[in-house]
Amino acid sequence: MPNDDMRLIQPSIARIFVVRRSIGQAFYERLFERQPTFRTMFPTDLRTQARTFDDMIALIVKKTGDPEAVTPVLLAIGRRYLTYGLRPQDLRVIGEVLMEVLCAQTPGGLSPDEAAAWERSFSRAAEVVKLTLADPVPVEG
Repeated sequence: MPNDDMRLIQPSIARIFVVRRSIGQAFYERLFERQPTFRTMFPTDLRTQARTFDDMIALIVKKTGDPEAVTPVLLAIGRRYLTYGLRPQDLRVIGEVLMEVLCAQTPGGLSPDEAAAWERSFSRAAEVVKLTLADPVPVEG
């Protein structure tokens, strides 16, 4: 992540981390409002899914400045999305919903500069996730 984006994102990290337990539920509610067809791709009971999402947000937020630590997480997200039937083009709406939820759920909101830096960060993250969706590699184990 470029230093300018890191400098812009840094102040919001602690605010996001505090509310991470509410982001997952809000994300899925908003995602299914925007894209009802996605609902059938996920389990009926979303509590575990939302907690996993919250944990992923927490991990990504903690490791924001360490791309080597975040890349395996993003690739795992891509493999998981692949099992749900999501396609590379679906990442656009997912990113939009995530930004809407972060702006709404983050205490004090995100400034326009913070939001723009997060959007650039998510865009870069989506490119890593797309690698898995576009060219799936069998998961060992």
